[in-house]
Amino acid sequence: MADSGEAASASEASRRTPPRTPLPAAGGQRDIGDHGNATRTAARVTRATFRLVSRLAYDELVDVLRGPVEAGRTGGPAFDHAVAQALLRRANRGDAGPATRIYRPGAPVVAFGRRDTMLPGFPAALRAVRRAGFAPVLRSPGGRAIAYTPDSVVVDHIGADGSAVPGLDARFTEYAQLWTDVLGELGVDARVGQVPGEFCAGPHSVNARGAVKLVGTAQRILRRAWLFSAVVVVDGAEQVRAVLTEVYRELELPFDPASVGSVRGEAPELSTDRVEKAVVAAYEQRFPAVAASARPDLLEEAAGMVDGHRLDDEASSVD
Repeated sequence: MADSGEAASASEASRRTPPRTPLPAAGGQRDIGDHGNATRTAARVTRATFRLVSRLAYDELVDVLRGPVEAGRTGGPAFDHAVAQALLRRANRGDAGPATRIYRPGAPVVAFGRRDTMLPGFPAALRAVRRAGFAPVLRSPGGRAIAYTPDSVVVDHIGADGSAVPGLDARFTEYAQLWTDVLGELGVDARVGQVPGEFCAGPHSVNARGAVKLVGTAQRILRRAWLFSAVVVVDGAEQVRAVLTEVYRELELPFDPASVGSVRGEAPELSTDRVEKAVVAAYEQRFPAVAASARPDLLEEAAGMVDGHRLDDEASSVD
């Protein structure tokens, strides 16, 4: 889903090349949230499958933030979505540069798209989510309802550049290739393409064997920045399948429970830790990445947005 936003007015600052920092297992060493005070580099991605994407957004270092960022705040899964939204808006204003957050959810989540909230069956779908023990949230990227558990890995990638809209299709194509590469190297028969009856259907889903969906992707676009979000279901397919069956039934949307898969369903020896490490390694290999931590002002901005991602008894909206 492409949303237009306000124009940013920041000029490009001169940069010098810093040493590259290997990504740590958790937490970070550099603050995300202040583009003007961050030292970055004009580094070019050279991997063939990412040449187009590098022209779009990767001429500077990408800050990589891992793990939980609530820092004592209450907000749960809605706060995770608010952080992504805050990073996107800061990049659009020119207050921050490219950033990526890689994390595992702290609770089972069903993330609804805005179109879902307009359907007559939405209140009943919310009740079904709560009965199943999942937290309902409203996500800012486009698409239909998705579900994931703490045995999933979420990647929110924010780019800051003037080619957000023209690069939409290229990003879908290139990120789908990234995920098939990562999963393929782990021994999964990963392919790009929609499988019949899948949740949040799209031609750039990543599936296993052409039979079950493993990775879903979505985008939100502002005028000078974009958010590309991906979720891989590593384990917990049974929970995801059960809750989405109820949700899609109430929303009266097509869905085949048999289309839900998981990485461990394809390769039982893999753990969520191993998949997460492989994702981090892929980003470090493909992008000029540097480890980072969240600045307090970023968390404050996210806290001001969290109510827009909560789904209680009344409808919520993302600005």
